[in-house]
Amino acid sequence: MFGLETVRAVMVRSAGLLLVGAMAGCGDSVYPVEGVVLLDGEPFEGVSLIFQPETEGPIGFATADQGGGFRLEKPGGGDGVFAGDYTVTLSKVTGIVADVQPPWVGPGAAAPTQAVVDEWNRGRAELRAESEKEWVPKRYLTTDTTPLRVTVPIEGELRLELVSTGGGG
Repeated sequence: MFGLETVRAVMVRSAGLLLVGAMAGCGDSVYPVEGVVLLDGEPFEGVSLIFQPETEGPIGFATADQGGGFRLEKPGGGDGVFAGDYTVTLSKVTGIVADVQPPWVGPGAAAPTQAVVDEWNRGRAELRAESEKEWVPKRYLTTDTTPLRVTVPIEGELRLELVSTGGGG
């Protein structure tokens, strides 16, 4: 009637269909997340947002437009994120110093001493400290310190209001 290979193939396909069906009922829906981010009541243009899931799963990310508006995307493309709880961190750095190759990199360059490497690194760090500026208050920079928690799905537009004073920022 049916050979052993045919029975195995049917069993594997059936198991696969059951798994797909079970996953479809387990919250794999993607929900749009749109909102506005404000700093001290004003639209926060150009700030990057990361929505880190509190359980496993992909992050959501966005960059706020001129009016502080944003729409989350998933890595690999597509709008929205999966249902769940997220911790929100933000960052906006201006005056970024371009990375340049140290003088000992490249054809014919001599190997540096550790003192030369240390001096180069100190100089680059000082240059960055003088020219780069982080606009987001410190407390919103890491998942350990940010007070921003969001549960998806969200009804309506999300409003993230950051303050630059108090709370370690």
